Amino acid sequence: MAVRIPLALIGVISFGIGITLLVEGKYHPMIVYLAVAAVVAIVGVFLERQGYFGSLPSLRRAPDPDAPSWTRDYYTDQKTGERVEIRYNPITGEQRYVDESDGKARK
Repeated sequence: MAVRIPLALIGVISFGIGITLLVEGKYHPMIVYLAVAAVVAIVGVFLERQGYFGSLPSLRRAPDPDAPSWTRDYYTDQKTGERVEIRYNPITGEQRYVDESDGKARK
């Protein structure tokens, strides 16, 4: 948010300067570039916030242990000799250790 407001103000001021110069008849390709870059900056500032979570609704839900986003690795417990599944959620960093034989989580 700290960058968003100054960038929007710079965009609005640049757009105003560009349009003013074009209306006064002072045409130069850099003035057009200034106006177009200002519009891109303004649109980017107002749309960037919606881009993070608006297009990724899965980040708002609680993680599901059976969802494909969980990665699974296996190892053999040296004490019991049983094979253990390690479920890792890369979004939250949570790890779960599950017995492969009965599917119950270990503590």
